[in-house]
Amino acid sequence: MAKAIITRRLFPSVIFIFAVLMPSVYAYSAGSRSAGDLWTLQRCIGYAIRNNPDLQSAEAAMAASAYDLSYQRKLFLPRLELNAESGYLTGRPTSPFATVRGVTEEGLRSRTASGEFAIGSLTLTIPIVKEGSFFSKNAPSIKKSESQNLLDKSTYEAKKNALANTIGSSFIELLKNKEDVKAAEEHIKSLKLDHDLAAGKYRQQLLSKNDLLISEVKLAFGEQELASAQNATPRIMAGLAMNMGMDPMQKIDITDKGFSTRSLPPLDALKAAALANRHEIKEQEMRISIAQEEQRLAKSQLYPEVSIIADGSASSDYRARSNTFFIGMVHLSMPLFEFGATRANVRSKALLVTKEEKTLQSVKGTIVQDVIGAYAKIHNWEADIETKKKAVEQATEFARLMRAQFDQNLTSLSSLMDAEYTLYASRKALSDAKYNLRIAYLELLKSTGQSYTSAK
Repeated sequence: MAKAIITRRLFPSVIFIFAVLMPSVYAYSAGSRSAGDLWTLQRCIGYAIRNNPDLQSAEAAMAASAYDLSYQRKLFLPRLELNAESGYLTGRPTSPFATVRGVTEEGLRSRTASGEFAIGSLTLTIPIVKEGSFFSKNAPSIKKSESQNLLDKSTYEAKKNALANTIGSSFIELLKNKEDVKAAEEHIKSLKLDHDLAAGKYRQQLLSKNDLLISEVKLAFGEQELASAQNATPRIMAGLAMNMGMDPMQKIDITDKGFSTRSLPPLDALKAAALANRHEIKEQEMRISIAQEEQRLAKSQLYPEVSIIADGSASSDYRARSNTFFIGMVHLSMPLFEFGATRANVRSKALLVTKEEKTLQSVKGTIVQDVIGAYAKIHNWEADIETKKKAVEQATEFARLMRAQFDQNLTSLSSLMDAEYTLYASRKALSDAKYNLRIAYLELLKSTGQSYTSAK
């Protein structure tokens, strides 16, 4: 009986907890989840750097060149080789001397021999002079590999900055699209109110059918603009997702929270920063270095190569007989005459060095032009924004005036709707200019060799 009473008392309390508290808990967890699903520009760039396939490819190339550098260095280290053979032989010696004279090089009469054998040898080779360098010091092949590794690192950084700029442009385009959809929805509300007003006045025979049709046409155009903005959203979002290394069907909810721009330094300072930081310049400098090392490598074919070789071997006939042999020597290899082939190769490599040096001059000139262009765009958009603010202010006042005149039957509905569309278009143009200013800022960061994340 007591248990039943307790149960009857507890049951309403449990129902109260689930009815009152659980919706609050669910709302909190949903809010936390939605907040975590919001993507800022910095978060998008960070995700793309970790997952973009092109960047991963550049990272793999960088790792491969690091292994190649290690390989080139180890080619100049002492090398120990083991050779072993085992088998069966039968017959007479087949050396040219034994065939012609009938005796071996030792003066012994050649005769038929047969039997099993085993032989093994160890050979130690120590490079002394190779590629015109003593003990690999400043060897062209090693210096070339070092330059290639630095080139791949600069390429990776350049691609990373380019990716950040691409993500930023797509991100801002998606923000702009969201603003366009919102503005078009607000404009549709205004058009529907005007159309309802026109329909009411038409029923009261206070408005001509032409004005009613004008309101219907303008409403249809407004709905078309809204549909166009809404249809662009999946395309822009898919492009952003692909650049980030996501599934193109992935939905991305973005926010411009935390997005900021900085005041511009002088143009000369920006030019200097670009020439010091742009990875394209570093890449080209590495290409010049690689071409110079290839020229040195071609020249090294004219130089002698010196190495110390020590070889020890042992053999057995699997019975009682066994032999051992050791030889140590200094080996010299040197070209004497090859019809000028090496010198022609050297001249060819020298011209490639000149080509890369001239390309560097062109790259620097293009970079300076990029900085000047991006700098000018920012100032132009800032001036354009101020102009469009005044246009919005004028369009707002004109729309208010036309509304007042329409309410007093002093102007037509079409004139009112034209004024309201002008206000809508002016606000959209101002919004577009603000987003274009952000894109211009990202272009300036790219032109100076920075990304949005590095400039934060």
